Amino acid sequence: MKVLIGVDGSAGAHAAVELAGRLLYPGTNQITLYCTPPEMTVRSGDPADPRTLEHMQELLTEAVFREAQQKLPPPWRNHVRTLVGVQRPGPGLLAAAENLRAELIVVGARGSGSPGKFGVGSVVRKVVHNSTAPVLIARPSPHATSPTNFRVLLASDGSAASRCAGEFLSQLAWPPKTVGEVIYVLEPQLSGPTPDWLEEQLVERETDSLGLGRFRPESEKPVRSERMAAWCGALPAIFLEQTPILAEGRPADAILRTIEQDGIDLVVVGARGLHAVERLLLGSTSEQLLTQAPCSVLIMPHGEQP
Repeated sequence: MKVLIGVDGSAGAHAAVELAGRLLYPGTNQITLYCTPPEMTVRSGDPADPRTLEHMQELLTEAVFREAQQKLPPPWRNHVRTLVGVQRPGPGLLAAAENLRAELIVVGARGSGSPGKFGVGSVVRKVVHNSTAPVLIARPSPHATSPTNFRVLLASDGSAASRCAGEFLSQLAWPPKTVGEVIYVLEPQLSGPTPDWLEEQLVERETDSLGLGRFRPESEKPVRSERMAAWCGALPAIFLEQTPILAEGRPADAILRTIEQDGIDLVVVGARGLHAVERLLLGSTSEQLLTQAPCSVLIMPHGEQP
C-alpha cells in the first residue's frame, strides 16, 4: 500500500507519523513524507537575499523530514521517501496523492497554528473534503497508557462504505492486544431539526396510535444483531472477541459516547451518499466525528455513486 504522510514539524504531524508507523507493515507498504517548505520572511526593513531565504527553506525542510523519520519505528527509518511540495499544503498533498496513486493519506488533526481543542485546520479539511483515498486524521490519544494498549471502533451502517472500511482494515498492522469494536446505530424513524426531548414527546403523544415508534420495533433488534455478528466475522481477528454494539439515537452522538466510555484511540467511518464530499459538507456523521472526536479518525470516502 502506498501511503502519503503530510509533515510540517508540528505536534499534529508527529502524531500522524507515529500512528502510521504503528499501523503499517514495514516492507509491504511504501511511505512518502510530504512537506511544503515554510514561507520565510525577514523582520527587518532590509530586503532579503532570495538565495538566502531559499537556503533557509531547504534547511528547515530537511530538519522537518529528519525529525519525522525519527518518529517512525526503527525498521522504517531508512526506507521512507521524501517529497518537497511546490504548492500550498492542501492542494499540494492532494496533487501528490494523485501522482503517487496513494492508497492512504495521513495528516495531523492540527498543524502549525490550527486552533480548537478537537478542531481541524484548513489543510485537513481541504484534504478530507476532496480526497478519493482514505484519510487518517491523527490525534494524540488521551486514552492509551502503554504502546500496546490500542482500541479501535468501526462505525457501521450496513452500507457499501462500511463494507469498504471493513475490507481496508485487513491491510493494517494492528499492535499487540488491540481491541476492536463495531457499533451499529439505529436511527429514529422520525427525525427533524428538533431537540431529542421534543421528538420523544411527539412520539409518545401522537405517533404510537399510528404504529410509529421513535425507533424501530424491538423485534428488529435481534435480526440486526445477527446480521452484524455475521458481518463482523469477515473483519480482522481483533473484532471477533467483542459483541457488536447496537445503539439507538443520532449516529454521531452515539458514536461519540462510545468513544468516551470505551477509551477509543481510533474510530473508522465511511463517508457515504451520492458523493462523499457532499455528505461531508452537509454536516454528516463523518464531519461531526472529524471535528468532535477526541481520538484519531479514519474516513473512507466511498459512496454509492456509479
